[in-house]
Amino acid sequence: MGWLRNEFGIICEHMVTVVSGTATREALVADPLVWWQRWRHLLGNALVDKHGYDVLAELLALEALVINGAIVEWSGPFGGVVDIKTPTGDYEVKSTISRYGSVINISGQFQLAASTGKPLQLIHFRFEPVDDGTSIDLVCDRLVTLGIDASMLENGLQQLGMEAGCSARKEEYNVLEARCYVVDGSFPRVVPESFVDGTLPAGVVQLEYKVDLSGLASQGL
Repeated sequence: MGWLRNEFGIICEHMVTVVSGTATREALVADPLVWWQRWRHLLGNALVDKHGYDVLAELLALEALVINGAIVEWSGPFGGVVDIKTPTGDYEVKSTISRYGSVINISGQFQLAASTGKPLQLIHFRFEPVDDGTSIDLVCDRLVTLGIDASMLENGLQQLGMEAGCSARKEEYNVLEARCYVVDGSFPRVVPESFVDGTLPAGVVQLEYKVDLSGLASQGL
């Protein structure tokens, strides 16, 4: 580990030194998240590619379903085919911070397949980053108040690489729009039945595609 000594020393210097002037330390103290974002990208932290608003959308969907009286299971973080399960239906959750875009990314031929035999719906959130809005931690507190198990929520967040105290859990957003789409025969999707014998063509090892939600029938969440 000796080869990391210089890099680690630079991090420590930013935190404590005043020998070469106080500008670096003052900037760190004034806005530590900006400092950490730079180092996080350099060090390859797993959260670089994980959007906090994606997880926030799933938690807000859980909250809406619970308020409507549903018994929910947050299955996405634990390897579930869909993000949320209820006794009467399954839910896939997507989100964006684009004000106008309605194109979503779909990973694999099973993501929009009603594999459990229950109706499948897709919930799409449109967010706006703000300084005084809703965060993952705030919604988790509200879910616990509604009776959702706190340890389950914490375990789910840890599975997603969002341990307690991480900056993504404190990011705040306003919900600009939340729409619900029924994923049925008229919904544009690729499922196993789209292929001969229900399997991907020989040599195709992964499938990803985009769906444009504009013009599709939907209702407010």
